[in-house]
Amino acid sequence: MPPGALSAAQAVAVAVSLATLPDGSPFGVDARAAGAKLRQTLGPIARSRAEVLSERIWVLPSNSDTAPAAVLRAIERSITETTALSIVYRRSDGALTERVVEPGILAWGSRRWYLVAHCRVRADIRWFRVDRIEAAHCTTDSYRPRAVTDVGEPPDGAAPLPT
Repeated sequence: MPPGALSAAQAVAVAVSLATLPDGSPFGVDARAAGAKLRQTLGPIARSRAEVLSERIWVLPSNSDTAPAAVLRAIERSITETTALSIVYRRSDGALTERVVEPGILAWGSRRWYLVAHCRVRADIRWFRVDRIEAAHCTTDSYRPRAVTDVGEPPDGAAPLPT
C-alpha cells in the first residue's frame, strides 16, 4: 500500500476495529500484525494526526472466554489450507469428545466464536464453540470445502465479511 493511502481517521478506524477484536479471536494475531503494517504506510502528517486522535479513544478489554492460542492457530491453518482438523471438544455437559472435522465457517455471535464444520463422527454439520475446543491439530487429510449454503441458514443479521 503506498504511503498516504489511508487518512488518519481511516487508520484509527482500523486500530479501533483491531483493539475491539475479542481476545481469542481466530486470525487475531495476523490482524494485529496487519494493523502494524498499515500504520507503517502512513505518511508523517497522517501518522501524527492518527496518534493525536488515538489518545482520545479508549478501549476496555473484553472478558470473553478464549481458546488456547495453539487451538486458534490450528483452526486458522485448517480453514485456510483445507486440511481436516482433529479436535478434543468439551460438550456443554463437560464430557470430552474427540472429533475430526472439516471447517466451513467461523461465526461470531452471542459474544463468542463458533467453528461451523462437517463432523466426520456425526456425518453432519455441527456448531462448535471455539472456547470449548481443548486441543486441535491439523491432519494430513485435505478436504473439499462444502458450499456455505450447506451449513444451513445463517442466524438473523449474520453476514460474511465484506471484501
